[in-house]
Amino acid sequence: MDTTLNVNTVNQIPKGTVIYHVDEPFNSICLLLKGRVLVEADGIKTIFSSGNFLGACDINNDNHSFTYTAYDNATVYAFTVQSNQDFENVLAKSAEYYGLLNTSLNFFIAELNRTYKSLEEQCKSIREYIFTEYDAYLETGKKTGISAEYIPAIDTMRKEEEEELTPEKHIPYYVACSELHVPVQKEFYMGNPFVSMYHFREQRNCVFSLLKMLSGRSKEMLRYFRILITDEKNLFSLIAGMAMNLGYMGKDNKKESDVVDEIIQKINEIETFLINKVGQKVSVNRKKIEKIYLLLMSGEVAEDTDLEAEEDISDLENSMEQILSYTTIEKELKDEFVELVNQFKSLSDKFGKEDGSSKLRRKIASHYYTIYEKIFIQSLEDSNPPTAVRLFLTYGYLCETLLTEEQLKELVKLSPKDNYKDGSKVYTMPEWLTAIHEMRKMPSKNEFDQDFEQYIRQEQMEGKRTKEELNELQTNPKVRVRYEIQNVFQYANRVLYGRATTFVPILCSEGFMSALSGCYLTADRLNAQIAEIEAIDFSIFYREKVVFYKEANITKENVVKRYCPDILLFPMYGQNALMWQDIVGKKKTTKGRILFPIFFESNLEKEMIKMLGTFRWEICRSEQGMHWNDLQYPSLTSEYTDYLQFYRKNSLLSADTKEKVKTQLTQSSNRHRTVFSKDYEDWVIREANGGVRVNKVARAILATYCPFRKDIRDKMNGQPMNAEAGKRFVLQRAKQLKQLQISCSKFDKAGIPIPEEIERTREYLTNT
Repeated sequence: MDTTLNVNTVNQIPKGTVIYHVDEPFNSICLLLKGRVLVEADGIKTIFSSGNFLGACDINNDNHSFTYTAYDNATVYAFTVQSNQDFENVLAKSAEYYGLLNTSLNFFIAELNRTYKSLEEQCKSIREYIFTEYDAYLETGKKTGISAEYIPAIDTMRKEEEEELTPEKHIPYYVACSELHVPVQKEFYMGNPFVSMYHFREQRNCVFSLLKMLSGRSKEMLRYFRILITDEKNLFSLIAGMAMNLGYMGKDNKKESDVVDEIIQKINEIETFLINKVGQKVSVNRKKIEKIYLLLMSGEVAEDTDLEAEEDISDLENSMEQILSYTTIEKELKDEFVELVNQFKSLSDKFGKEDGSSKLRRKIASHYYTIYEKIFIQSLEDSNPPTAVRLFLTYGYLCETLLTEEQLKELVKLSPKDNYKDGSKVYTMPEWLTAIHEMRKMPSKNEFDQDFEQYIRQEQMEGKRTKEELNELQTNPKVRVRYEIQNVFQYANRVLYGRATTFVPILCSEGFMSALSGCYLTADRLNAQIAEIEAIDFSIFYREKVVFYKEANITKENVVKRYCPDILLFPMYGQNALMWQDIVGKKKTTKGRILFPIFFESNLEKEMIKMLGTFRWEICRSEQGMHWNDLQYPSLTSEYTDYLQFYRKNSLLSADTKEKVKTQLTQSSNRHRTVFSKDYEDWVIREANGGVRVNKVARAILATYCPFRKDIRDKMNGQPMNAEAGKRFVLQRAKQLKQLQISCSKFDKAGIPIPEEIERTREYLTNT
């Protein structure tokens, strides 16, 4: 329950009423005249009694840094304050105000400092405990032959140095001040307004220094807590499992059983401390703990798969709260998003096209990407985020009540492991954003075909940024991530979904048309499909580049190298894919990017062929530059464009064929790339298997620029219509091989080993 304050007068505040919310705009402060107020922030939970100024620390801040809630029925006097001068005017009304302000802040600093010291000690203790018991668990596994699982979060934590936090230098001074008799403190500060305000500025710095330190340590403690019990792989479950296995084998498991008891005790202690002292919400699956503990005590062995499935699903209880509490999200944004999702959940037809339903889905989408960005940024500091958070970032999962129990079981078992070797590198959305954040990948082009550098340069031209700001933005990881989310993720999500009027970015059982596992895309599945296409159109990913070798007197030689496009999996279900870009920036020897929903509910083979056909067209356009449609520079795009522009005058085409071409252009809205993509699909699926689907003009172009692999060509060249079509390619290949042989002989004469790229090119030209 919130309240609306009447300023410059006394306000009666009922118990449980929120006086100020964290992140609420700052425009007033209150003097607590009677009662107690609960003060909470990230890392602190304490009680203020009468005589405290509520909100005083945030003078000159835009928003409140604490949430103030009436712990009892309280009485406050509200002052309008928006600047230092306003506050000094308030204090000048009574000398006693100076004494109350500084004295109460002394006690607040002392309380924050005590909490921090206790939290720091707890963190150090639990960290050492985790390392000790984890090492003992692994050692027991070695000695007994029982398989012990590794916990990546602990291995990562061990490599990290403990963070040293430097407190504000005046904190010990104000802690010492708090130990003086209250009348002495008040009399000192009441003596001179200048002294009081000088101390107030230092006290504010101390408060925010401690608040920052408490926030850091509380996140650290939450990390340890998750490792102990709430992560998918947690110390409690693994050690309990080891104890059960030892008991089942008739071996002594007393040591492990005692450790299980200790962990339960520590879980209870940490949970109490986090809730009561640090103000952190934690969710512990007590049913899971009890079930494992009872199994251990009874000596029974559960079916692993059943236990895991039940445990994983139960870990998803209150998922939306888990996800939204994972990082700091403005209260107004969080509350509105929760309300919107709850309204969506209550709809009888969640994908209805009524104005109200459509508006609701649009509002959810408008908040979703801001929340996604905040949670992703937080996850960068966490090697093993909670299951609900991981599922949100990877799949778009938000709430357990939006999916069926069977779908939840499927979802938690999915694993987007990438066995990338020689195909396309496949990224989930959090993996992709991490690569951008770590500067391993450049942000993508936006929907207007601008790359990241062009986008920020335009902001400079429009006067939105200075040159210095642009230089900083180019290397700012968070800016790069925000650009990718706002300019690619947000736009492409809707297009990939395939039904723009019913789009919603969160998983919902009514939105699926098939089982999750059946439409789930993995690196193996995608690369297997690409391999099938590449086995027919072998040259699709090979690009030429010019090299020279002074030592062999070679001024120009064309070599080839294979560049498979990256594939980005968006956290959603959908029916479309997008060939987003063929190169990165202007460098032609870079990998393209193809976008897919991670749950793809269309024909994967046809969609992949369509994407690679589009890729063929776009990479040719990039390589040809301004001459992409100029027939004086023969290429796939220039010849196909000429063929489609002048098909009516082409004597090689019959009247029926011309009518078919006209229909193709009409159905494709006169887009030449779309016509080519459809012909390319027929080329790969039907023509490669002996069918006849494209006309002789299109066949000749495709045979030249999208040739089949050698064994298919040899088989088809025996047919008259295919022999003529493939003649240009054969002559071109012979010319390339002859030129390469001349270059190889120059290396031999110079007594220089043939470079690897030349050998690789010769093998490519000879065997394909």
